[in-house]
Amino acid sequence: SLDVLDIMGRHEVGISATVHKMRLSPKGEPLGEYNQTGGGTRDMATEGCNTQGYVDVRKVPGSFHISAHGLHVFVHEAMGGVLNTNHVMHYFWAGDAEVDFTEMPGSLRPIDGTRNDHYPEDTTFEYFFDIIPTIYSNHHYQDTKTYQMTAHMDHLSTHPTQMPAVYFRYQLSPITVKFTKRRKGLSHFLTYVCA
Repeated sequence: SLDVLDIMGRHEVGISATVHKMRLSPKGEPLGEYNQTGGGTRDMATEGCNTQGYVDVRKVPGSFHISAHGLHVFVHEAMGGVLNTNHVMHYFWAGDAEVDFTEMPGSLRPIDGTRNDHYPEDTTFEYFFDIIPTIYSNHHYQDTKTYQMTAHMDHLSTHPTQMPAVYFRYQLSPITVKFTKRRKGLSHFLTYVCA
């Protein structure tokens, strides 16, 4: 399930309207969408999943996490109490607008392509993000508002009485960064040539 918490008291459990979970075979082939109401079967014990979607969060510090909370019985009976949270982070984005980041300075998607698929089972992962509001202004004075991120990842062995999970902890910077792209004027060119 996907759960969201923040310092203003928001606590949503099992967000599913904007998140899609695809069951994957042990070889990574799609097996169909996961139906949360049906619970788990023993065949699912060897499967993986591909989770994609988006979560709306407030502009206050908080976290969201992906876990098997609520499936303790299934994890205990069908999987022997062991849950593998190893993962590959294909794409992670903060903000409303998709920006062509190839020409933009800064760090818009620092964890894309991160592979955490070599850790022991029952490992909990934590990602820590500082999210920085950013404005990119081109030479036509058109502004694009987005967010930069700095990221740090840690992992820890999960206590036997707890369920492993992947946590994403974030805080927003109170400072906005503005990048402005300008063309140099004719006077700069003439000064450069004559110098």
